[in-house]
Amino acid sequence: MKRLALAAAIALGLLTFGAAPATAGDDHARSPVSAGIVEPASPDVVGEHGADSGLGQNEASEVRAAGPREDAGPADDADPTEQAGSTDAAESEEATETAEAAEPIDATFSLLTPELTPEEIRDPDRGIRYTIDGLKAGDTVTHSIGAGGPTTVPQDGLFEGTIVGDSEVEPGTTLDFTVTVDRNDADPVTFDGSVEVIGDESSDTSPALTVSPETLQLREFRSTGVSVTMTGCEPRTEVQFSAVFVDDPGTTTWEQTVSADEDGDAEATYRVDPDIDDGFGFIGDHLVDASCGETSAEASLTVTANDDDANDDDANDDTANDPTLTVSPESQQLTAFRQDGVTMTVTGCGPGEEVLFSLALQDDPSTPYWEETRAADDDGHATATFVLAEAADDGYEFIGEHLVSATCADGTAEATFTITPSGSGTIDPALTVDPTTIAGTDFVNENRGVQLTVRSCGSGRDSVRFEVWGTEPSALLFDRTVKVDEAGTASVRVFGLENRPEAYAGRYNVRATCGDTVLEGTFDVTSSSADDPDQTGDPGRAGSIPHTGAEITGLGAGLVLILLGAGAVIFARRNAQAGR
Repeated sequence: MKRLALAAAIALGLLTFGAAPATAGDDHARSPVSAGIVEPASPDVVGEHGADSGLGQNEASEVRAAGPREDAGPADDADPTEQAGSTDAAESEEATETAEAAEPIDATFSLLTPELTPEEIRDPDRGIRYTIDGLKAGDTVTHSIGAGGPTTVPQDGLFEGTIVGDSEVEPGTTLDFTVTVDRNDADPVTFDGSVEVIGDESSDTSPALTVSPETLQLREFRSTGVSVTMTGCEPRTEVQFSAVFVDDPGTTTWEQTVSADEDGDAEATYRVDPDIDDGFGFIGDHLVDASCGETSAEASLTVTANDDDANDDDANDDTANDPTLTVSPESQQLTAFRQDGVTMTVTGCGPGEEVLFSLALQDDPSTPYWEETRAADDDGHATATFVLAEAADDGYEFIGEHLVSATCADGTAEATFTITPSGSGTIDPALTVDPTTIAGTDFVNENRGVQLTVRSCGSGRDSVRFEVWGTEPSALLFDRTVKVDEAGTASVRVFGLENRPEAYAGRYNVRATCGDTVLEGTFDVTSSSADDPDQTGDPGRAGSIPHTGAEITGLGAGLVLILLGAGAVIFARRNAQAGR
């Protein structure tokens, strides 16, 4: 009976063991029990429950049966190592397919600083600078040298990077490095670079000062000056320039502060301001000094008198270095002046100086009618030509004396020329009536009226007599003598006094007497502005005619058409009609 019970218990234990196999990696699987190492049951254990106890008998059976199953097949008892290996292979194959499908990194690497000093490599403001084009936002860039970790690319396109060295390098060596670009879905790309380590030339160069030219004439010293250059200073430091006389070192003649460039060089110009000094006091030997930091350098400069002043006993004569101006031709007729103009040439200015030419009428020298700037050549000469434009009125106002001036750094020179009437020396006088037809409403407007002008009434004649005659009847209505100006021009404006435009309608004859010459013209006054709107007077045109003689304004000066007013015209016409 005990054998049957024991057999049943063993069968039950085997069935239970087969239903729950040990799992790979479980702690119980590595215990002596799971490995099939079974210790004999302690007699105390058996005795505790008694020989007839079914529970104690079953537990002891299960412990003893905890060894490997002999009937476990491959499908029921798979090797955990083989299962993990197949999973890794599948993941690796999937990653390979993903990498093959990813777009490769297509980028271009450029090194911007192929040569650097050890100090520049370690300088955060300099460093090894490079660019990589073709990157995408999120890419990471890693250097093989230098401080700092990977850098994340902020945006697509061009990436600018800097490597700051963190180790000592010697001049004359080559510093090799790599730059690697990583992207999540692509293979990384590595670029090779190298920098030639050079020595710091500035640290071995002592400051030096040069002056160019070392000797020059006063004219050049005033116009272009001398170039003063300091080298060998620390980059971007202030350089103080100064100059003194060799025979008077206590008197400073020039000071200027300039910032050195990135190479430690600084340049300034030493010259005399031509607007405030004639420069004669600077003739002699100068000592030029430049300092930067705790170092300084000196150079010599000599300023000599101009060639034309070499034998002048009085070098301080203010006129010794003045420019000279010539005008050609000095006299010409108006026709030639309009066609060929006048040529002005100045000498005695400094090479390259700007020369301002100016023309004005002799009677109004403060109001130039033409100005132009020319650059002096290497000999200090400059030339300009003025031609009177054909469109500039008739040119009669240019008859007379003209003042020419030429100004450069060395001073101002002046000359004159004369424009005479065309022909044999005289020009026939001419009468202008403007307008020749005017509405009555404009004729009674004192700001309009009719302008009567005689030109070219020169050759010693002092005045022009203007007369206005009515045609119906023929009666003298206006008579006035006007002084001729310097250009031989006389002008007067006539208008009606009473505000009765219709009373002035009709034709009027004009007579102007210039010496023995009598000039005649006419003008018509219409009854209304609507009769001929295009022929109304223009008060603005009177001001454009040059005249300096008698411009008569007001009744007291006699500027009236018909001294007795419009009534006299009407009365005279009625008498003429009654007599027919």
